[in-house]
Amino acid sequence: MSVIHGHADAYKLIETAGLCFDLRKLCTSSEPDGEAEALKAILSVAANSGVVFDVRAGRAPLLDQLETLRVRLSDAAKTYPYNERWFVAKEGTGERSVVSGTVIMKDLFTVPQLRRDLEDILYVFNHLILKIVNEAVVEGMGSMMSMHGDKLRGCLRQELTEIEALVHYNFPPLSHPGTEAIIREALNHRFNGGDWHFTQTYRPQATLYSSRSKVLRRHDNAAAKHSFLA
Repeated sequence: MSVIHGHADAYKLIETAGLCFDLRKLCTSSEPDGEAEALKAILSVAANSGVVFDVRAGRAPLLDQLETLRVRLSDAAKTYPYNERWFVAKEGTGERSVVSGTVIMKDLFTVPQLRRDLEDILYVFNHLILKIVNEAVVEGMGSMMSMHGDKLRGCLRQELTEIEALVHYNFPPLSHPGTEAIIREALNHRFNGGDWHFTQTYRPQATLYSSRSKVLRRHDNAAAKHSFLA
């Protein structure tokens, strides 16, 4: 990251990574197509920022491992079960297209025959994957930003929208035990440490809904996104 200045350079690095680690392209290519040059560029950027990808003794250089990966995926794509798992027929054309790079990735990291002797290049691949924001995470965060930045809420400032979404995404549901401190701090902040301007008194004759609303009861049943948040 020390040699990347601005989004343009970061996007360029991601594009370069795609040139040599596009599994869909690798499994359908019969000849090398610039993967080696892209990998050299990535290794150069990594070295300049202090990250050196070493190859363990007795293994082929990274460029050779990348070519072996391309050949191995290309050969596997012609055999069962990969020729069925990695491809889907295009309706009405009789042709086939690659289903998804993630489907190939799963086999690549779990099938010993595919990853054998390629641990070094797969480490580089895995390193780059973890540096790219996962699409599912982005969409999950985006939905929460939309929820808290809804136009019906009026003039909520951007920084408050970000704070609310951050709490919503990373904390347990606010109705769960243990989150009272968050609610108490927010109310104290809102009312400058004074009275909260509302109260709920105990009434023996109160019904279930008047003491605990339908909305609050629905929030009570909300499940935490991750078990450790509960």
